[in-house]
Formats: sequence, C-alpha cells, structure tokens
Amino acid sequence: MEAGPRGNSRSDQTMTHYMLDLETLGNCDDGAIVTIGCVEFDPAQGRIGKEFYTRVEFDSPHFGKVEVGNVEWWLKQGEEARGELWKPGKERLEVALCLWRDFVGRQPEDDERRLWSKPPSFDERLLRQAFARCALVFPFHWRCSRDVRTLMDLREYAGVEKVARPEGRTAHNALEDAKWQAEAVCAVVQGLRRRV
Repeated sequence: MEAGPRGNSRSDQTMTHYMLDLETLGNCDDGAIVTIGCVEFDPAQGRIGKEFYTRVEFDSPHFGKVEVGNVEWWLKQGEEARGELWKPGKERLEVALCLWRDFVGRQPEDDERRLWSKPPSFDERLLRQAFARCALVFPFHWRCSRDVRTLMDLREYAGVEKVARPEGRTAHNALEDAKWQAEAVCAVVQGLRRRV
C-alpha cells in the first residue's frame, strides 16, 4: 500500500466522519506509531469514501517509545500483518502526520467533523502525542472524538446485529481495520435508524 490518500482523487465534501486506526510498537504514553490508517465515511448514508495509509520510519526523530511487550506481540502475529512493518515506502513521522492532516483537513475549530477510533483513549491519544512531539497542531478539537466501542455497546442494547470482520481482510493492518470499523459504525447507525 502506498503512503498517502487512496481512492477518489477529490474529497466528498459531504463526508465529515473519519475513522482512525494505528498500529504501534508501544501502548504507553508517547508509544511509537508504525502505521496510520484512516477512511472518510458517512454513517447516515452507509458510505465509505477516500482512504489514507502510511508507514512510519523507525528511525524518525520523535518516533516514540518502543515497548518490549509490543514487539513480542507483533512477533506472534500473522506474516502479512508483520510484513507491513518492514515494507519499503515509509515516511518520517512528521511527514506522515502532515500527510494525514492534509487528508482530514486542517481546521481544529471545525466542530462538524468527527474523528472515530477504537478507542480514542488509545489511537487518538497516541496520535495527539505524536503531533505534540513534532510541534504540529492536531487538526481536530477534542469535542470531535467518537468511540467505536461505545457505539458497539449501544448496538447490543438496541438489538442491532453484530458486524463481523469481512473475510480476507488482514487483522492488525491499520487501513483494513479502519475500513472495517467504519463499516461497522455505518451498519449500526443504519440499524438504529431503522428502529427509530
């Protein structure tokens, strides 16, 4: 997968929701980010838009903290997921962050956009910390954060069917996980709308 935006060349202005997923070498504060995946989507219409994916160079300045437990965990994952960490075409951390910021837009004061992750206390937290380490402004206000896990809990209460990971998708690939999570949010929102 190439670094940067994928899919349509022009952003669909009606899509204001973004699903973020990171793969990391650290779960701690300032944990090292190795891949960033993101898709724009419209949960009301059930549509997925443009995609973003990039890998981060391990020797980037401000790379972040690597934890032995995370490295051991990666060694136990499938070959395809592990292989993403070593493919060529990586970006320095600050370049990867700027590419992602360009993908989602640069308006931190824009309260209309939503940044989803599973959960924000992990993915968004580590990404915000990486932006701070690189002295960059994070492009979302804190009010824009949305949690996939909370919505999935509400799904159970509303009787909406669970959304399974599609066959053939690589687990622990940031783009594949972001797409699946966005599809799950769309399915749950569609299910909840049918019940209202």
